[in-house]
Amino acid sequence: MSLTLLQPPLKEPVTLADAKAFLRIEGSAEDELLKHLIKTARFAVEAFTARALIYQTWRFTVNAGFCIAKSVDGFLTGNHRHHEQGIELPRSPFVELLSCPKLIDSYRQFELKDYRLDTTGRVAKLFFGKELNLEASKESMIQVDFKAGYGLNHNDIPESLQHGILMMVADLFENRVTRSDNQGLPPALSKVAIQLVQPFRVQRLG
Repeated sequence: MSLTLLQPPLKEPVTLADAKAFLRIEGSAEDELLKHLIKTARFAVEAFTARALIYQTWRFTVNAGFCIAKSVDGFLTGNHRHHEQGIELPRSPFVELLSCPKLIDSYRQFELKDYRLDTTGRVAKLFFGKELNLEASKESMIQVDFKAGYGLNHNDIPESLQHGILMMVADLFENRVTRSDNQGLPPALSKVAIQLVQPFRVQRLG
């Protein structure tokens, strides 16, 4: 099971001007540092909440056998009693599938048509029908490309998430965390930032 970012957000969920106003910084001497800290803080908030903020596209790859086990044939016919099953797409809020899910193995790759997308719950889920059961081998993987996020602009982002990012930027600025310090991993959120973004955290069931 893996999740790969295909298209990062085209802008950040808080602006440089917002960060400078929040930190009461004048002048441009710290602009490049602040841009990096905004990106780092956004990365941390997204990792903690399992949410995408500004629109971005992802590729989710998962074992076909797992998909078979988590799918319920009855749900494909409209039986919503089995909504606790399904394959959860691991970034919210879901916007759209970029193509049909693909079945991939060592010698072929093709789009699956026998599936259903459920967007009625807390996260988007996929259910697969009998086609997958008939076509999949032990080595088969399912590849799903999808778009997630609140919108194209920072004004589309909930204020609590924006403020959580600003609190993280302030904390990072005070402690001067650099890219080499965190080695590519999202830094831990401060207690205040956690209080702000906790209500948006997506608790995944598997």
